[in-house]
Amino acid sequence: ERHDISEYDEKLVRKYIKKIKVYEDRFSITFKSEISVDIERAS
Repeated sequence: ERHDISEYDEKLVRKYIKKIKVYEDRFSITFKSEISVDIERAS
């Protein structure tokens, strides 16, 4: 079943995200499951 998130939810962030690193050209999200996602900043 799919659920869309339309607003920030602090409980969900704390439940699933381990850390967020911010770099000059991108940021990296590491989930508690140890999966990491790099997202490039838009130009």
